[in-house]
Amino acid sequence: MRLLLALLCLSLSVAQPARAAGYLLKQGKGYAICEAFKKRLDKLGSLKEPLSPDRLRPFTFEVPGIKEADWQDLNVEKYNDLFEKLVRRAIWKEAPWHGSDEINKKRISDQFITQWREDARAGKVKLQALSANIGLFDDAPETIARIQRKYGAGKYEYAVIMYLVTDDLLDIDLTKLARASWWSSGELVLYGGKYYVVNGDFLINADFGNGFVTFCSIEFDWNTQQKEMKK
Repeated sequence: MRLLLALLCLSLSVAQPARAAGYLLKQGKGYAICEAFKKRLDKLGSLKEPLSPDRLRPFTFEVPGIKEADWQDLNVEKYNDLFEKLVRRAIWKEAPWHGSDEINKKRISDQFITQWREDARAGKVKLQALSANIGLFDDAPETIARIQRKYGAGKYEYAVIMYLVTDDLLDIDLTKLARASWWSSGELVLYGGKYYVVNGDFLINADFGNGFVTFCSIEFDWNTQQKEMKK
């Protein structure tokens, strides 16, 4: 009897191997773009840790069906007012030091503007714009601008700040920004003819009539990873 039980336990342990650590679809099941990301992540196999930040953006464009938005480069000198306003908005409102006093925030943003303008001349910073129907308020196209700053030699080694702007490319569209609370450091992509914003941690946003919202969340399975590490 003891031998039989031992053989039974052995057969069960062989038949049910431990699940490999990977990514879990926490939110968004049934949405094609979410399922596409999860399917591509599954092909990575067992992982000891999440993808590194430098790997996240290029991975987005490895997902079948994902296309880059058709950004148009703008001359930073010609659109200097817009360039400065994008930088100041990001530094004053979204940056970690947004609680600093106005004088200090202006000093910090001035430093960024000076450095990024020099980087633009060196080809490390781009000011870009896009007119696209992202479905945010109606079927009319929205004008979006972003600053792309390279930090490495790879095609997708860059950081982004992105806002809704006026059609004349002179200012951030504060009216629409107030209604939609829309700004991003993510990647605006096309999938199935619709625009989505993919943030680096696989939080995918789209408009559903009330502004951009997160509808897809894919997280690394830390629980399984920790269990595997203990073995």
